[in-house]
Amino acid sequence: MNFPHNPTGALPSFADYERILEIAASYGIAVFSDEMYRLLERNEGDRLPAAVELYDKAVSLSGVSKTIGLAGLRIGWLVVRDERLMRRLVQLKDYTTICSSAPSEILALAGLRARDAILARHTSASNATSVCSTAS
Repeated sequence: MNFPHNPTGALPSFADYERILEIAASYGIAVFSDEMYRLLERNEGDRLPAAVELYDKAVSLSGVSKTIGLAGLRIGWLVVRDERLMRRLVQLKDYTTICSSAPSEILALAGLRARDAILARHTSASNATSVCSTAS
């Protein structure tokens, strides 16, 4: 699932979100939750918890691409509580990519350290207007 939704920013209600996870739990299936736009909600009060916080078989994906605005770095992470699933994901990661580039990791760290300032700019009312709009 993808919340906040890309490209609309839509979010389910907390009750609907919980229900989705309850349905998954009733069948014992894992849920992959793309949370790359988390922290950029229009209304902070609508923010949903990470799926992994509510369901032990959820996998939450995040990174610096959208929230921090560093898409070119290709730095992200998964949060997993299920030990067996985590081992399988680590094996896949090790098979496909041993490590990222050091410059990307250093720039991602700088972005994460400045996260509060970056998020404030990304979510400010003045930034919500189109950057393409100009006075006539």
